[in-house]
Amino acid sequence: MTLHSEIPQVIIKGDNICVTSLVVVDQTLAAYMEKRQPEERLKVMEQALRIGLMALQSAVGSIDVDYVGRAVKQLIADTKQSNERAIEEVKKVFEDAFKKDGGAMPAGLERFLGDEGKLVHFTRDLFDPNRRESAFGRLGTFMEEWFGGRESKLGEFLNPDKEGSTFHQFRKDIFEKIAAISAQVSEQKGMKVAQKKGTQKGVEFESRIIQEYAEMLVATGDSIEGTGTQDGSKVGCKKGDAVITVNHINLSLPRFRIVVEVKDKKMSERELEDELALAKENRDSEIALMIFSLDAARNPNACFELHRHGIICAVDPENPDTAILRIGYRLAKIYAEVRQTSHAAGLDLSKLQFETKNIQDRLKSFANIRKSLTSINDITEKVRDDLEVIEREIGDTLSNIEGLIRQTPSVSN
Repeated sequence: MTLHSEIPQVIIKGDNICVTSLVVVDQTLAAYMEKRQPEERLKVMEQALRIGLMALQSAVGSIDVDYVGRAVKQLIADTKQSNERAIEEVKKVFEDAFKKDGGAMPAGLERFLGDEGKLVHFTRDLFDPNRRESAFGRLGTFMEEWFGGRESKLGEFLNPDKEGSTFHQFRKDIFEKIAAISAQVSEQKGMKVAQKKGTQKGVEFESRIIQEYAEMLVATGDSIEGTGTQDGSKVGCKKGDAVITVNHINLSLPRFRIVVEVKDKKMSERELEDELALAKENRDSEIALMIFSLDAARNPNACFELHRHGIICAVDPENPDTAILRIGYRLAKIYAEVRQTSHAAGLDLSKLQFETKNIQDRLKSFANIRKSLTSINDITEKVRDDLEVIEREIGDTLSNIEGLIRQTPSVSN
């Protein structure tokens, strides 16, 4: 690079770099510039100056990075040497302290923990069982005083026979509570036995009635099915102990259902009303037949009772009167048919009312004679004969009513 007599200057104004009186002597570069058009040479020189400055800037940055790298390597090397010297010094200290012969730590441990060390002498004096003032000596005295048999403090505290001891009162309270619990358990056990017997008695009564009707309906076109353990049309409801299906075999005749309820407990008027209505609904039945035991009957002297939901009768659970069961079933069947044909053309309601009144009158006679049967033992045979006559008359009346119903021109299901 050769300069003119004028001193070259580089002037920086803000972001501008101004170079004056600068001459670059280089044969190769001069030949390169000579090939450029005159109007391009200024732009090429500007680019050359820009590129050169950027290269110099990058080179300076690389130099700084190399310097930092060398300095870090030197620092690591110095640190490693320092660590090695420190390790050697610590190692020497530990060797001097823990070496087997002459080390400070083994010697100190021997003086304190050795066979004749301070700890051995201390514990020997502290736990010597032969010294009364040692820990073991005092502990032995304490144990003897509190736990040395029935005469010790604990023995007196736990002695249930000693008046005023804690366990004396405790035993008394326990015995009283056990006696109370035993009495309560005995009472509950008796109640459960009675309840179980009552439940079993009710189940046997129900099964007996269903069995009687099953044998009775063999000669008819009707059938009976026990339903006391099955849900009906209402979910979770088991009302209706059995269902009699009328005309079960002969499909050409109208089919309907009679729900049978067997009860061995007394019921109020409201309970009876709800029971019959719910049983009919739950078993989709036209009418209900309620059979009470004699002990639970609303009127023990009346064999039958007409209810708006059906027929109510009472029998002896041990020996049910089949005549009463048969009449109750036929009455229920007739009343169901009457309900079905109440709007049918040609039904003579006046005759039906007359025959129904006839049945009710005979039922009163039947009930009176039945009462006599239970109270007069010497004329039993005569009373039974009278009952058979009345039963035949009731049967004839029932047949008349059935005939009236079947004479109707049409039957609506």
